[in-house]
Amino acid sequence: MNAALRAGTELADLLAAENAALQALALSRAATFAERKAAALSTFSAALQTESPERWSAAERASAYALNQRLAALVEENKRLLEHAIKVQNRILEMLARIVPRALGNQAACYGARGRMAAAPMQPVALSARA
Repeated sequence: MNAALRAGTELADLLAAENAALQALALSRAATFAERKAAALSTFSAALQTESPERWSAAERASAYALNQRLAALVEENKRLLEHAIKVQNRILEMLARIVPRALGNQAACYGARGRMAAAPMQPVALSARA
């Protein structure tokens, strides 16, 4: 197997592992793939620049075609799983934004006009410009 096919296979394997983590919503584990994935992509790109596919054997061309199909499917799945993970995280943040203020009640910190802690929570005030 030539360098481009090895690098592409390594990239595909990393994407598959990241997709498995995303599928399980193990987001902290999925995040660990970012640097390795970027490095694998750089290696793959560099290998493609130095390889001459017209010199590849028929078996290497067939492997390249299968790898291309695999990478395309993995990238599409990765996009879908990342979008789903973002939606899940947004729902969690929205729930927290609703729950935390109620849970803290009057114990929540209040800040004054100059950004300093207010002595006590202020009651809402309405002003009218009518004469």
